[in-house]
Amino acid sequence: MSARAGTVAGLGKTRVEALTDGIFGAVMTVLGLSLTIPYITGPANQQLPALEDIVTGVLTYALSFVTVGVFWVGHHVGFQIVKRTDRTFIWLNNTFLLFVGLLPLTTSLLGHHPFEQLTIVAYGLNLLAIQIFMFLTLWYATLHHHLVEAGLNDRFIWLARRRTLMGPAFSAAESIDFGGARKSDETDRPHGPENNRSKKPPQTFEPPTPSVKVGSRQRASIPRPAVYETAALPG
Repeated sequence: MSARAGTVAGLGKTRVEALTDGIFGAVMTVLGLSLTIPYITGPANQQLPALEDIVTGVLTYALSFVTVGVFWVGHHVGFQIVKRTDRTFIWLNNTFLLFVGLLPLTTSLLGHHPFEQLTIVAYGLNLLAIQIFMFLTLWYATLHHHLVEAGLNDRFIWLARRRTLMGPAFSAAESIDFGGARKSDETDRPHGPENNRSKKPPQTFEPPTPSVKVGSRQRASIPRPAVYETAALPG
């Protein structure tokens, strides 16, 4: 489709933005509900969780909420230069929203298992997928000025793509680095109860020192070297 082509019938830019805002709003709401639903639906006399668990859950929620807010602002800024839509652009945006919708799941896993390699890598890969499809959406819209104004500055487009691409590069590096570090740590860590036992040093036998009585005093004599070799039998 050329740069002068119109939008898909019934699926203009306004509809795409409305769907995107609705998904982001729902994700932010679910992030908050994930902290309260276990206490609302649980028994009335349930015990309070440990303070450490509460702090971990709140910090994970705050991290994800701010991250979603950053993605929403970036998406809104990128859509300012988009003038038209087509089917490929719409489905790239829908895939972007698909991974945004997975954030409550990976956030909940990270909050309940904060130091597990699987949950941290899954959360990082989720962020990586969101950033990749955000970049692909912008890249497709600006390719040959496909869905933007024909007179849009090429350097502005290059800077926007570069800035959007920095996020996926950072997330990929962090996920790979942390995954490798956790794997190395688990490899070096001893496994099994037999490795946790402290090895006792070998015990050595020391023969008693003979003593000689002199008068009423008892003096220790010079110890004699003990001989432990077995005499050779005559042939």
